[in-house]
Amino acid sequence: MPAAYGWGTSQNGLLRLDDVGAVKPRFVRPAMRRNLSSDHIFSLGEDKWGRIYIACGRGVERLNPQTGALEHFSTENGLPAGETERLHRDSAGNIWFASNSGLARYQPEIESHDTPNPPLLRSIRVNGHEQPISILGEASVSDLELTPKQTNIEIEYRSLSFDLTTHLRYRYRLGDASTAWSTPTELERVSYANLAPGSYRFEVRSGNEGGVESTPATFSFRLLAPVWQRPWFISIVALLMAVAAHRLYRYRLEQLLAVERVRHRLASDLHDDLGAGLAEIAITSEVAKRRSWERDPLDQIAQRARSLRAVLTDIVWTVDPQGDHLAELLRKMRQTAFDLLEQDDRRIAFHAPEDKIAQKTELAPETRQHLLLFFKEAIANAARHSRASDVEIDLSIVGKALLLEIRDNGCGFDPSVPASGHGMKALQYRAKQLNAPFQLETSPGQGVTIRLQVPFR
Repeated sequence: MPAAYGWGTSQNGLLRLDDVGAVKPRFVRPAMRRNLSSDHIFSLGEDKWGRIYIACGRGVERLNPQTGALEHFSTENGLPAGETERLHRDSAGNIWFASNSGLARYQPEIESHDTPNPPLLRSIRVNGHEQPISILGEASVSDLELTPKQTNIEIEYRSLSFDLTTHLRYRYRLGDASTAWSTPTELERVSYANLAPGSYRFEVRSGNEGGVESTPATFSFRLLAPVWQRPWFISIVALLMAVAAHRLYRYRLEQLLAVERVRHRLASDLHDDLGAGLAEIAITSEVAKRRSWERDPLDQIAQRARSLRAVLTDIVWTVDPQGDHLAELLRKMRQTAFDLLEQDDRRIAFHAPEDKIAQKTELAPETRQHLLLFFKEAIANAARHSRASDVEIDLSIVGKALLLEIRDNGCGFDPSVPASGHGMKALQYRAKQLNAPFQLETSPGQGVTIRLQVPFR
């Protein structure tokens, strides 16, 4: 008794019964049933080599149970026209096919196990454009490089065979050794659309009815990625982002340090100026209580209070963001110069940039404070020691720096002789804090010229 039986159905294709002795027989559908030309089956037959002939609505299929290979017969192979409804094997081994239109006899032969000719690549089109290839076809095409927009590929292949009775089928794949092969097909063309960037290898091989397959024809190509997806571009972007992050971190750190310096400076100014002044007022007030008949302590208190008010005004002006431009600094400089120098009939000349330019020129709070204190010290020295009748002040913008020049026609002095006061030391300290070149030109009887070049941040 055979190990398995086959049944054909009129609507549901081919079924197989593996265990005919089972109490509850179970029919299964073979995996190859998807490849049948029709699920409408009229008759089944078998030749002496065990190959099964399936008469269905669109011709006859021959199945090799050992390999699962299917071979299709149609009127082109000699079948009578119409639907083949009956088939029968006679005692000589011939297979008879019958339809309403006629009768045909077929003498089966043992399958050839010779390796079929390998397919040749006959045509390669990229985005519809033909690629240079031999007119006879090529077994291998390699190292084709495509641009990022060339994502649609069509490949045509065919095996050279002069045996008209041999029916070849093809299997292909696009990928690597782990990629599965396609199911056998008689189609000789395949298309791929919207391929992703990467390296590809296309393989196609032919197979005969016996399941013997040829060596594959190959086509390897590389689809370049867009510029923004390439490793060198990504590396540059990552580097730029790292640099930007580092600069942002440095900027943030500098801002925090700047705020810390402002807080330290405010604390120092408040402690040194206001603290000392308030202590002096408190002490003078106690003296005034004990010596109420004298007016000098009260006058001293009033004068000291006015000076503290001026100091507090300067501190508030230093940290006020509305004063972060050159125009506000020029206003304070003019006020300081005329308050200190207008006495004793001095002539004062003050030259500065136009208001439109000064309003657009921003200065950091530290720069404003140190520059104003430098200016106050220089003007105070001219008022106290120069005995000058003319004082000229020039402020100008030169490149990316502010140039301050103060000239007087006073008595001057010998710069090689150590000064007894702290005026020169104060000027040098402020110039160092501003990171600004400082020049002093003077000699006895020739007046004094002070130059300071403050770079913009």
